[in-house]
Amino acid sequence: MLPSLSTLIFETLVVSLLFFALCLMQITESQFQWTQLFIASTGFLSLYGLKRIVVFC
Repeated sequence: MLPSLSTLIFETLVVSLLFFALCLMQITESQFQWTQLFIASTGFLSLYGLKRIVVFC
């Protein structure tokens, strides 16, 4: 079953924003911002995985 269009758009937007933040922090090269990005990415992936488990079970 394919995900709904709104879910697909939301997930694509979030991944694009994370990639944009990664590129921006590559330019600024600030260690503190890298740490924030890592924590935010890990939290997002954890919540996303939990959402997928709840939806499919």
